Amino acid sequence: MVYRKPSESWPWAPLVEGARDTDWPHVCAHAADLLVPVLGYIRRPPDGLIKAALGHPALVAALAANKNLADWGEDIVDEVTAAALEQVDDRMVVRLVRNPATSRRLDVCARVAASGSLHAVLHGYDLKPAASGSLHPVLRADDVPWTLRTRRVLFAAATRFDVNDRLVSTLMRTIETARPLVVSPRPDLVHQVLAVHGPLLTEEEQLRAVLSIWQHGGGAAAVAALDTAGLRPDVREVVAEVDIDVLRVALAQAKGTCGAIRELRDPDTHDHADRLSIRDRLDWYTIRATDDHEPFNAPASAALAARPDCPRDFRLLLYARHPAATARQLLDTVPVDWDALRELDRLRPLGEEAAARAAGRRDCPEGLRITLLRRFPPAVATHTPAPTIALLKAATSDVVGAERDGASPGLHGIVGLLVSEGLASGAMSGQELLAVGRPAMAVLAATRHRPSLSVSERPGAGRSNTWPQFRARLAELVRARLGTDVATWRALAAQITTFPGTIPELLNAVAPITPPPHTATTLAPEAAVILPPTGSDAWEAFLSVLGAALDGTRTALWPHLDDVTLRALIAGEPEAAEWAALAATPGRVREAWLEGIPSGMKPGPLRELDACATPEEHRSRWSHQSRWFRQRIRGRVPQLRMFLDVWDRFGAEAVAELLGEREVRQDYRTTCDHVAGLLSREDGVEALRTEVTRGEVPEAQIEAWRTRRDLATLVEETHTWHWRALLREHLDRPFPPTTVWWMAKAYERPGLLLQEAAGILPKGVCSAYTRLMAGEPPEKVLAAHAADEPRRKNGKWVTRAVRAGKVTWDQALEHAHPAAEVLRQVYEGFHAAPRELVELMRDTIKDDADAWIRAARLLPDFQGSVADLLRTAAKT
Repeated sequence: MVYRKPSESWPWAPLVEGARDTDWPHVCAHAADLLVPVLGYIRRPPDGLIKAALGHPALVAALAANKNLADWGEDIVDEVTAAALEQVDDRMVVRLVRNPATSRRLDVCARVAASGSLHAVLHGYDLKPAASGSLHPVLRADDVPWTLRTRRVLFAAATRFDVNDRLVSTLMRTIETARPLVVSPRPDLVHQVLAVHGPLLTEEEQLRAVLSIWQHGGGAAAVAALDTAGLRPDVREVVAEVDIDVLRVALAQAKGTCGAIRELRDPDTHDHADRLSIRDRLDWYTIRATDDHEPFNAPASAALAARPDCPRDFRLLLYARHPAATARQLLDTVPVDWDALRELDRLRPLGEEAAARAAGRRDCPEGLRITLLRRFPPAVATHTPAPTIALLKAATSDVVGAERDGASPGLHGIVGLLVSEGLASGAMSGQELLAVGRPAMAVLAATRHRPSLSVSERPGAGRSNTWPQFRARLAELVRARLGTDVATWRALAAQITTFPGTIPELLNAVAPITPPPHTATTLAPEAAVILPPTGSDAWEAFLSVLGAALDGTRTALWPHLDDVTLRALIAGEPEAAEWAALAATPGRVREAWLEGIPSGMKPGPLRELDACATPEEHRSRWSHQSRWFRQRIRGRVPQLRMFLDVWDRFGAEAVAELLGEREVRQDYRTTCDHVAGLLSREDGVEALRTEVTRGEVPEAQIEAWRTRRDLATLVEETHTWHWRALLREHLDRPFPPTTVWWMAKAYERPGLLLQEAAGILPKGVCSAYTRLMAGEPPEKVLAAHAADEPRRKNGKWVTRAVRAGKVTWDQALEHAHPAAEVLRQVYEGFHAAPRELVELMRDTIKDDADAWIRAARLLPDFQGSVADLLRTAAKT
């Protein structure tokens, strides 16, 4: 079955999602070729289709390859995996190990091992044998639960891969990658293992290698000719017998309990758990008797305790003797036996290292994680992925009073870790955090800036960063409780350090009984300064509340803030319009704003500073080392205006000093040369003034928007745009749609341009859009223009028209054509079948499976609309 690219399968996806109650078993039986490409990429197929597809190998393969499988629920993942594992197909193995939903499942790893296809493993994990050490991640079981046992199963059955020098050198690079090859049916590989790593192999591994050579490499003659220099003495005696029965008996003893005990006692043998994994059963009576006579060391005890068949009382004895090593080994075993770990923890509490490792596992039970957090708060909080609100409550419920008394100084850091990771992973909602998060100072300090994931790799399924939700709700509370009352903000700064409650409780405690006015109050000079709280966490928390205040509130409060707090507040949001406006006049805000401008700030707000900037500030914009590196004045006319302003305010010497700077950016060189040429004339200043005046008039800007081809550059230039004149020109003689689209990106563009640009293609001009904007009926435009006009990558004008409100779904489905392109745009733009399509399918083909199949088969070549397609399929 040939898999199509996602864009080729999208036309069928809306038809699949729209036919929810169709007889899917009938469709799977008669149109599996149509469903294969869809099931490989669809966001969420109907449950009935999934159930019906499980009986068809090709459809199961498509489901196994779908990267959205993890979002369909654990039950469906289990069913799809079970159906896929029933098939003997290397390509199926590749799809399972490539899909994040199934790649780390034990049953998948066992199936890969049993497949015997090393190529499937390498291809599935995107590994290449030629790369240095590329097999190491697969065979070491760092990310997937591979054990020595499963690796042996893999190589014992792996007879279908090509052996070449690169592959052999990769496999032989370390003893860990070479060890499983003793069971290989390829005698050349077994000889390589004995030659390179023979002395490092255990007795059982050496005997197993000899048996593989006997069975696949020439029998008794090959064993008799074997070089025994690197073998153990006991193994050499067995080889000297050249008797297959003696060899099997010796191997059985080495693989049994006695051999396991010898390996556990051997100081040169490591990875005891891996060694024990190849043994199905152990004689625990003999092992316990041996331990009573001479106790095993820590690694050996941990490996024995981690076995699922280890007797409970013996495991407790081993844990009591070596708690750290035993806990570590239990946590390294896949899957983790959490019941056994809880029991060991009750006998003797886990240490800090084991607690952190346990809490860091995503499958750690919430109750156990809470218990460990109360015992080792910093370690557990640091390693916990996606902490929940219950964990945060547990971290603070028992120690709030101790924190207030100074007995738990690390609580704020713990709360900060949990809050940041919880919001970033989406495990905590902003509403829940506001309701129960305490102490308020720690929560506010942790949420001043948008947190990023540190422990979690990505938010869980269906989750996203909830920090914006939290900040929006906090802004509402600040406006309702604090307003612009300076006395209230002074009370907040005084109480935020020691307040033990939640954020709403803190704001209620400092807010006056009557609602504060939303204008700044007049206080005596000694009470007019809001002194920030001491301590870095308290200061960050106070800034977090200030940052959540609305623009008008901050504008009213800034005169009451000290310089350090004002500078930090502006640095948190330097692009706010209020700061740019206040920075136009010299003073504290201007200095703080200049200090806080980031390198990636848009050039538009810098325009307010041009009229009052000093020569030193202008030079700083040019310097390669300055904070203005990306914030330069752009455009010929704005640059000429800068020189003219410096001349008028500071004179010829200041301009000459600017022109004499050597470290001038290349994009200013042309302007500098032009200014120098003008000023060399007798009427140079007047010529400069005339050129600036002509360039700044509305007519010049209109001409620029109509004639210049580099609109992307023009929109970034720091002009003072005459928007009224530009709009008047647009109403009289409309600008081309592409120009309108770029104008809507300019600084302070009018809302009318934004509304009009929403219905314009970002690349080039579409004649269909031109007609729609001219007021022609949508039905007429849809019928006259194909949905794929213009025929290029960005020609998705139908769905853009729907988004802009210029075309309804009913109109698009009834008149837009061809049907395949319309449905492709529907799924590309919305990733789901619209309600109107579901209703249209219900009214036309209803639940007729044969009609659905006819519609799907007609779709690629059908030139009419979607409605015509469904009616044709229903009537045929």
